[in-house]
This record gives sequence, C-alpha cells and structure tokens, in this order.
Amino acid sequence: MTERLASHRFVDFVCVRRLECQVPENWKLIAENAMEAYHTGTVHGASLGQQATRELAIRGHWDAIQVLQKTSIAVLPGETIPFAPVKGLSEEARAGTFFTTLHPNTQLACVRDCMWWMTYRPVVSDHTVLKVGQCFPRATTERDDFETGAVPYFHRWDTGIDEDKAICEAQQAGLSSRLHRQGRFSANEQAVYRFNNRVFDQVLNDGTPQRRI
Repeated sequence: MTERLASHRFVDFVCVRRLECQVPENWKLIAENAMEAYHTGTVHGASLGQQATRELAIRGHWDAIQVLQKTSIAVLPGETIPFAPVKGLSEEARAGTFFTTLHPNTQLACVRDCMWWMTYRPVVSDHTVLKVGQCFPRATTERDDFETGAVPYFHRWDTGIDEDKAICEAQQAGLSSRLHRQGRFSANEQAVYRFNNRVFDQVLNDGTPQRRI
C-alpha cells in the first residue's frame, strides 16, 4: 500500500517499502538506540561509522537530535548518492539529518533526500513489534532510474536495522542477567537521559514533577 506523507514544506512523500517484525527486546531499548549516535562508531563501526550530533532545544512530548553531515546519511559512507536533495531545504536542514521522536513510540528521520519512520509497540516486557517505513519524495519515485537508484538506500537501511536489532537483543540479554548493574549516561546521551526521566515520571505518576535518575 502506498502511503503519502508531507513535510512542513509540503513535499509529497511516498512510502515505498514497509518492514514489520517482532523483536526479542524491550521497546525502550529501541527508543534509546534511536535517540543517540553515541553507538554508531562501535555498533555500526564497519558500516555507518561514527556520527557527530547536536542537541536541539525542545518543549513538549517530543525530542530530537541532528546528525551533522552535509551529504545524505541514507547511503553507506563512500557510496555514490543517487538522488538530489529535496528542493527548498533551509540551511539548517542541509547541515544534517533530524531524528525526531514523538513520545512514546514513534520516530521520524528526515534526511536531505528521503525520510524514514519507525514505531515500536510493546507486546510483553521483552518482545516488541517493530515497524519501519522508507519514503522518498514523489518526484524521486517517478524517475525512470528510481528502482536502481533506490538500491543503495535499501542496502543502508537494511544494514543499519539488522545491526541495531542485534545490539538491542544483546542489551536485553544483559539486562536479564543477575550481574546487571546500571551504568552512567554519556554526555552524548542527553536525549536518552531525558527519555528515561520521562518514562520514570509517567510510570510513577504521583504528581511529583521533574524527577531525575
């Protein structure tokens, strides 16, 4: 089924591929993984590589980071980027990719030339239904060379998804161990820190604001 999405500049996007699977991990591990680029130099060290980010000022039931790179991160480093950027992007948007989390369980990744979305719905404490949709501007999908041009994008997406699923599954195993002890947050995990405190506040929900873990 084709889905149509629109950006704030009313660019017509088409969802060209959807993936759905059940993964053996807690939904919050997927959310945390998607809210920082601290892990990319290790988990994705041989594929995506380390990514620099900046924190964004936020207010409300959402959060965001921007991965700073002036070329598309939707293909693997060193590969040719087949499609041009979306027309009319601001200078800030051209500076990198926005990863925006809409609490509690949805993320949008807005790249220079495409976008993808992800939702994660808990089934039980250690199983989650993960859905991902991959999208391009309609004008891009109508190109004669779209099918061949989309190949490196799909390859990058599949590589990143598989590596993230594997590390989240390993984290789930670690959390289930009797030897598990909570570690400290990195300075590069500020959005994860905010997310954990939001969950903390929502779960207790006794009227005490601004708890910090």
